[in-house]
Amino acid sequence: MNLGLCCLFKEEDIKFKTFTLKNFSLQKADEVYSHNIEQLQKAFNYCNKNNIASYRVSSDILPKFGTLLKRGDLNLEFLQPFLEKLQNLNSHNLLLSFHPDQFVNMGSPKEEVIKIQWKL
Repeated sequence: MNLGLCCLFKEEDIKFKTFTLKNFSLQKADEVYSHNIEQLQKAFNYCNKNNIASYRVSSDILPKFGTLLKRGDLNLEFLQPFLEKLQNLNSHNLLLSFHPDQFVNMGSPKEEVIKIQWKL
């Protein structure tokens, strides 16, 4: 039997942060995103060490990303250094999945809501 984990850790020292738009700044986003990528690496390492075959990444790994991107506060290039921090994923043999939060509408009649082009 293969085991999987979903998003959050109760007993491990792996905690993700978030922020609201009310207390948003580019510095705050940078700090939170950097922290969350480091925690995501810890989650991957934990799964690998404990023979956990799959992990569901929370939609809040990059809080408010879509809103900030749409407002023009962010561009996709800023993500590259964060994503480069994730290491050893090929050796982990970990199946990753993501699920959108309740505000993501994949059935929207607006094409721009469901079509994002990632160029990293």
